[in-house]
Amino acid sequence: MIRVARPGTTILIVDETPKHVKTAYERTPLARQAFKDQSRDLLRAPVELVPKTMQNVRCEQVWDGRFYGLSFVKPVDGTVHPGIPEPEMEKGRST
Repeated sequence: MIRVARPGTTILIVDETPKHVKTAYERTPLARQAFKDQSRDLLRAPVELVPKTMQNVRCEQVWDGRFYGLSFVKPVDGTVHPGIPEPEMEKGRST
């Protein structure tokens, strides 16, 4: 997402927390099977995967702790990973 977002764009990632999985998904037989033996550690906001160059990184729980929202802004200068150039954009397409 970061690579194709325009500089200055806010990116928002939302997903379930272990609380939501336990109270919603594990109550239904079909979903319970899908989450059987799954590590709850996988159900957390991956803040450490957001590149250090992103700005205004925020992570918060919403809907009574059932979901997390991880948001950040792509820098206006286009720097995502130092030393790796961003693709040039022309008429809405990458070249």
